[in-house]
Amino acid sequence: MRRAALAGVLAMSPSILILDEPTVGLDADGRAEFYSYLQRARQEQGITVVLVSHDMAEVAGLADGVDEREGKGDRRHQQRDFEPGG
Repeated sequence: MRRAALAGVLAMSPSILILDEPTVGLDADGRAEFYSYLQRARQEQGITVVLVSHDMAEVAGLADGVDEREGKGDRRHQQRDFEPGG
């Protein structure tokens, strides 16, 4: 179902895609498949993805950079940049 929803959105050729906890409720295989599809779309279509997640380890493996925030309305944050693919 999520693959179909993501495919439908990507068919509109967005330049920015904002996802809020897109893998909640998926098992490990489902998350891996979803993120693999998302990474392929990023590379092939040049889409900027803003991904909101509580799983920083999972996001760090995908991200070029992370803006980490603590608590609702908290202005303190830590921004980290990563090397592409690492």
